[in-house]
Amino acid sequence: MVSRMKNLATTLLLLTALVNAKTNPADFTLTAHVVSSIAGRGHGGSLTARTCTYELRIDQLTYIAQQRTLQCDAAVTPRAELPAQIEKNKLKVMKSDGKVLNLEIIGRTE
Repeated sequence: MVSRMKNLATTLLLLTALVNAKTNPADFTLTAHVVSSIAGRGHGGSLTARTCTYELRIDQLTYIAQQRTLQCDAAVTPRAELPAQIEKNKLKVMKSDGKVLNLEIIGRTE
């Protein structure tokens, strides 16, 4: 019985570590400066997804990224500085509450 409880406790600790590893602040080595955010309108009523478009400056590049959601995120406002990470055509920004916002990159400018 004790052995079974130790195995369960170990499994729970490992699962917790795996979940936390996805949002490790140390992985977000870039800083995104929010230049602008535009909330598009949904079609067909209030429960329809809308497109939120963000312009984010990282180093010398400005990324245009968007997200389809029911409500645009209030944490991504102009002049905000957010930890960021770029993976292929995805831009991830970490909000102050530790949650990650996944955005699709649709353009880049210098």
